[in-house]
Amino acid sequence: MYRGYYEYLQHPDPSFPVIFHHNVFPLKNGGFIPHWHEAMEFLYFTSGGGTAFIDGASFRVKAGDLVVSGFGSMHSMQETEANTQYNCLILEPSLCELTGFQPEQLQIAPHIHDREAAAKIEHIVQEFQHKQTHYKNAIKLEVAALLIHLMRHHISDNESHEKIPDSKTSMVKQVIALLQEEYRQPLSLPYLAAKTGFSHYYLCHTFREVTGYSISQYLNMLRCNNAQKLLFSGWSVSETALSCGFENLSYFTRMYKRYIGHAPSQDKQNPVKKPPTSGKMYHYT
Repeated sequence: MYRGYYEYLQHPDPSFPVIFHHNVFPLKNGGFIPHWHEAMEFLYFTSGGGTAFIDGASFRVKAGDLVVSGFGSMHSMQETEANTQYNCLILEPSLCELTGFQPEQLQIAPHIHDREAAAKIEHIVQEFQHKQTHYKNAIKLEVAALLIHLMRHHISDNESHEKIPDSKTSMVKQVIALLQEEYRQPLSLPYLAAKTGFSHYYLCHTFREVTGYSISQYLNMLRCNNAQKLLFSGWSVSETALSCGFENLSYFTRMYKRYIGHAPSQDKQNPVKKPPTSGKMYHYT
């Protein structure tokens, strides 16, 4: 498995390998950058909308839509409307197996608008919120009902959208791994091309095709997200910029404003909020 932006999911209770969280993009054009994990992820949008990317296929989503990312699929979100909100449910393979399904069986359509599926998601959300007696068992039953419904009515039809070859997705994961390891260093396209063995054109074209982002956009978002963590931990703005690969302080400030939504000094002087803890890396423009 690549060491790029692979999201390592931690479960305090191994008998209940499911993660739930609610996310809000307060500003227009928020999103999260490409990542993947060995789990199935459901994003149910309750307001706003945007563009979801899953293994290179893009989907325009709105409130009431469900986006499904399969095991190991690269996924990202961008170009959201202001105040876009969604509930995120992440299921480990072991939880799916408890419902009677093997991970390879769960070939579910990536973009769904279905009131019954939405109602099942909402029931799961309510159980997480109220945490009544035996809520974990109730959630397992609701997850089983959701998967059965989706497998009955929303089997993936790969012919309905152009599928990106696995070789391209694998190449992009390789590039992301390299960027994740070396984002603190000066990086150029010739260097990335030499390290990966691909031409400049193929590298840039394929990266954007699969992720929806250019390599420079991804790199700057990666650097800014890591910079925010350092600022919240007490680093100065200049130290943070240099540590995260920005040689020019004014350029760092400009990129930080673009991708985080405000000046880095604001997070240094008034760290009211903590960086996202869901594992995703966010940007706001």
